[in-house]
Amino acid sequence: MDEKRCVNCGGPVTDKPIDRKPEEKSTIHQGVALKQEPSNDLICHNCQIIVTYSLEPQQTDEALSKNSCINCGKPLLQIRSHLLKTNTKRENLIKNIIIEWIAPQEVSPSSRICHPCWQKADRASVQRTTAPTKESEIILPNYTRAGNSERRCIFPKCQATERIHVPTSIRVRLLCDLSYYVPPKCRICRFHLRSRMWNSLITRKANRAFTADLIEDLLSLLKNQIGNNIDFENIEDSDEELVFYWLGISKDQFRQVLEEVPRLKNSHRGATGLAACLTKFRTGVSDQQLSVLFKLPRSTLVRLMSKAREVLSQDSVGQHLGLQSVITDMNIIAD
Repeated sequence: MDEKRCVNCGGPVTDKPIDRKPEEKSTIHQGVALKQEPSNDLICHNCQIIVTYSLEPQQTDEALSKNSCINCGKPLLQIRSHLLKTNTKRENLIKNIIIEWIAPQEVSPSSRICHPCWQKADRASVQRTTAPTKESEIILPNYTRAGNSERRCIFPKCQATERIHVPTSIRVRLLCDLSYYVPPKCRICRFHLRSRMWNSLITRKANRAFTADLIEDLLSLLKNQIGNNIDFENIEDSDEELVFYWLGISKDQFRQVLEEVPRLKNSHRGATGLAACLTKFRTGVSDQQLSVLFKLPRSTLVRLMSKAREVLSQDSVGQHLGLQSVITDMNIIAD
């Protein structure tokens, strides 16, 4: 049995023969929307829509929308298609994507899309929901920060390849002393960690933009300040990097100075006087600021520093530690 074919497009005709109106037969035989003079009036469903539309365009608008993809316009009669539903979250996301694509055209309850367009919209909705969104930032005019990266030292233009994470104690001090925030991922080379070049981090082009996560970490550092203050009365129990930050020497060097100068070690608060002298030379802060830092009256602190300088000068300590020039400079500052 011969397969029935559409006289216009040559496609298979699956519909049952219908009794056509005279005007429809006339349209078919006149070649309207047809490619050849037909020997009969047998046409497929899609071509039937074209003929009907040529006669009654307003009544067939809805029929066309039901039988073609609302996005690409492809006929849907013989291909897989989807009704734009909103029964699930996935369907709702796909429909929203299609609405954006076809705007200002509107989606009706009977609108359908072909399967390729459905897949494309599905992928677009997944990418949109999984794509990282840029965090909003606010500007803190009185604070600057390092870049949130661990690929290089926090000091600009430093090319050192050996880097360590910036110690928490140093992050706290930079925040409290210089209003300079260092994110937790940041790294620093050992040279800059032991240098006294922190002020060079503050530049005119310094970053002042902070995200919510960075601000929360900044506040946690401020809360940790109490636990990261150096105990000048008990240097041995203090953080190693924090000791070097304030004194400019390690805990071992500090201990060795006291061992080489028994008078200083055995005197009342001799270690405190030594720590105050080294801190003043290292930072250049005033006696009043030192008194706040050491939590001692200014007069008491000045007396302890004078005693420490006197003992150090008389006992000529430092020749084995490289501290002799430091002691000389401390005496110059005191004068």
